[in-house]
Formats: sequence, C-alpha cells, structure tokens
Amino acid sequence: MLQLYTPILKWKKGEQDALQKLSEEHRKKIIPLIELIDYIEPENFIETIKSCFNYPIYLDTIIAAEDDRDFLLSIIKNSNGLAYPVLYYDDLHETIDKIYPLVKRIAVRLTLPSDIEAPEYEDIFENIRDCKKKFADIEIDLIMDLQVIETKREANIHMSELKMVLEEFCLKDVKILNKILISCTSFPSKLSIKSGETKEFDRLDIKIFKKIYNNKRFSLLRDKLIYSDYGVTKFTDSEIDFSHLQYGILPKIKYTTQDKYIVMKGKKDHKRNVMVVSCFDMSHTIVSANYYYGKEFSFGDNQIYCKAHRLNGHGPGNNGQWVTIVANHHIVALIQQLSNLYDF
Repeated sequence: MLQLYTPILKWKKGEQDALQKLSEEHRKKIIPLIELIDYIEPENFIETIKSCFNYPIYLDTIIAAEDDRDFLLSIIKNSNGLAYPVLYYDDLHETIDKIYPLVKRIAVRLTLPSDIEAPEYEDIFENIRDCKKKFADIEIDLIMDLQVIETKREANIHMSELKMVLEEFCLKDVKILNKILISCTSFPSKLSIKSGETKEFDRLDIKIFKKIYNNKRFSLLRDKLIYSDYGVTKFTDSEIDFSHLQYGILPKIKYTTQDKYIVMKGKKDHKRNVMVVSCFDMSHTIVSANYYYGKEFSFGDNQIYCKAHRLNGHGPGNNGQWVTIVANHHIVALIQQLSNLYDF
C-alpha cells in the first residue's frame, strides 16, 4: 500500500462520506487519522470504517476517552488489523503490552513545540527505542503534530523546532522509525470574514513540509516523510442546513488550491429575505476561476459544478453535505500535489 498522505478527521458524517466518495485508487494512497471525539460502540465503528473506506486507518481515542485505554483496545481487538493505534509517550509500553501481537503497526504522537511540562525529547525517543527492542516486529510511525499555524512567525518557530527534532533524534533513529508524519494546518481556527466576502489564506502547512522534504540534510528521511493535515473541516459545524437559514449563520465554502485556502461567505438581504450571495453563486465563482480543478477531478468538484449550473435539481445543500464536498476535494487535491512532490 502506497501511503502519500494522512488527513486528520473527526469522523463527522460528512467526512465519512468524503472518504466513501473517493475512488479505489485514491483510497489506496492515504491512511486517515481518525480522532474520535465521542464514544461509539467498537463494532459499529469498525463497520462504518469498512463501509466507507475499508483500508487501514490510524485511530486516536484520547479525546473521547482520555483515561480509558480499554476503549481503544476494544476497537483494536475488533479491527482485524484495520486500525493502527495512536499512542503517547506516557502509556506507550503499557498499552502495547495489552494489544501485542494483535497489531503490527502503531503510531507515537508528539506535539511540537513541546509543552513546558512535557518530557524531554531524549526521554521520549529513548522510550521509543526501548519499545522497538522489546517488540522488534512492530512498525513504529512517528507523528509530529505542529497543530495550527496561522502566521509566518508561527511557521518559523515551528519549523525551527521541527528541524531540531529531525536532525538530533530522527536521523539518529532512522532505522527504528517506519514513517515520520509531519502534521499541521494553516487553516484559521477562527474565521473573520464579512458576508459576501472572499478571503485567501496561505497554505503554510504544505510549505513547511516542502521545505523539510527538499532539505538535503534530511535526504536519509525522505522515503519516510509523510504529509498530514487537518484539512478544511476541523472547525466546521456540520449541523447547519443552508436551505433553512433565516437570520443565523451564513453559509461558507472552503476550497483548496495549490498554495491557498479560498474561503467564501454568503450574504443575505434580511429585508427581502433573499440570499444576495448564495451557495449557487459561490459555486459559480469557483468553477469560473483559474484555480478550479475541473468537474471530473473529484466528487467534490463535480458537486460544485452541478450547483454552479443548478443541474439535476441540485439544491444549496446542508453543511454536512458541504463538509463532504470540500473534504473530498481537499483529499484528492493533496493526493495529486503530493504525488507530484514525491515524483510518483
């Protein structure tokens, strides 16, 4: 299986549908990281994975059950190898002891820059080395999560620490690390955008990864480096129905290009109770732009085209449907972009 990209998903229904709408070829090129934020019956979760994706995933349950590793273990035991557990420094050995030999691949997740109360990197990597010695046949992936990066200043700070960890630790432990995921997002956590407005945000996330990937100092790591991001749906309320909006939240459309995140916000004339800038209008703006990938590019792009031209009775859709549209486009756009970067 060729792993090009790891999208981080909260497992919203719209995100599940975005995966289900991927082609078989595209599914084979990603390993999503699912961050469960609510409890779900293990059997139901596995069935959902099989029905909408049916390829391996990383699974992180720390938000849904921070102090209950039995929840993670119960899913892993039911997954038949379909879920790779995401573990943390403080429970690495204890948790592996409980799931070995059910799993042959795990991920260890670090947050960069490290918190002042976090353990030293030396201790973290020593723990990983000890784990590899004890469980020699387990593949260990390292996830370095830079989280949200919204300014160039933040990007420079995060880049500096990332380089340090790669140089001082990952290069020395290159033989024990299977894959090294660099995850972050530069999509803003709080959107400040006026009604009827369009804004562009630099994709600092992919720029950071390209800098690292093309850095000759890290050439020994190149075959292990994997790009990972939070996409454009991390901060989305998927319960809004655009067709029933009156004075509430206005619809937004988010579209990923090669180097920008495009965000459009609808506009309503409250006196006349009509949309001045509707989802149809915003869709038409996208398909008319030079950055549009084309209606055959992905399911999401086809849906935008149909809404732009009001084909087949397409309505404005609800926010869950738009999560599917923009997430599906984003994933396929990243697969294409990273395929070109990796020269596949």
